[in-house]
Amino acid sequence: MSLRCVWMLVLFPFCVEIVLAQPRESQHHVAIWGMGGGSAFFEDAGQIRSGICGTGGLGVGYEWARKHFILQTGLDFSCLRGNLQMDDFVHEVPMVDTEGQEYTGRYYFNENEDVYSLGYLQIPILAGARFGKFYFLAGGKIGVNLYGTSNVENLVKSTGQYDEFIGEFENMPNHGFETCEAKADYSVKTGLNCAASLEMGWQLLESEKKFPWMCRLGIVCDYGILDIHTDSYSEPLIKEVSGMPYYWPAMNSLVRSDFFSGKSLRPLFVGVKFTVLFALPKKYDCHCDWN
Repeated sequence: MSLRCVWMLVLFPFCVEIVLAQPRESQHHVAIWGMGGGSAFFEDAGQIRSGICGTGGLGVGYEWARKHFILQTGLDFSCLRGNLQMDDFVHEVPMVDTEGQEYTGRYYFNENEDVYSLGYLQIPILAGARFGKFYFLAGGKIGVNLYGTSNVENLVKSTGQYDEFIGEFENMPNHGFETCEAKADYSVKTGLNCAASLEMGWQLLESEKKFPWMCRLGIVCDYGILDIHTDSYSEPLIKEVSGMPYYWPAMNSLVRSDFFSGKSLRPLFVGVKFTVLFALPKKYDCHCDWN
């Protein structure tokens, strides 16, 4: 079968719906939706790779439709998640041991991962069209950050380098030379999210009974146009862990650190959206004769 025939078979149902679709009068719906998929963050910091995390959201709103035109707005809550993986690096500190000898403490940070969860309350403003059961919506979403968390995990290996010895001292836990799995949680605050949104899908079911309703399933993509990173933080990338009998460093949240100062962060979400629409009661003109 040729490629042209395959495309004809794929597009045939859409063509039939467009031809058979009949214009409708104005319709008003209450919309309730849920979303699920994956999100990530685009950044320009360098030495960092972005990873995808599963996430989702819920929303409620109003949809107005007339003939083929659709207009939708409302309020939704979305959790934007993603992880930033930093390249391995070495942190060096001049130190003195218990016998008064000077040495260089080397801390190797490996498998550095910083996972973010950002809760946003958003207002979508979308416009589109419907042709039979097929529909699409495009527009924007603007949201404010309600909360944010950062979960940092890595492996930290400590060694000691003495000038009078060849090689590094390692695997000596009694002297603080060991390998540990480190975990730390931080709170973060991000800026206004202004995202371009595209949605398209198919109407699945429809009921015209006493309380008309319909549901549809679509694919949605939201991309942040504005940089949500703020320079309100200016903390060092490496922080000392308190309560330890000896010096031990820990990696700070990337967006809180001066390493990320002046850098940008933009979210991307791609997933599926399931929407249920309930028709609002129609208003009829009264032709009553009161005489």
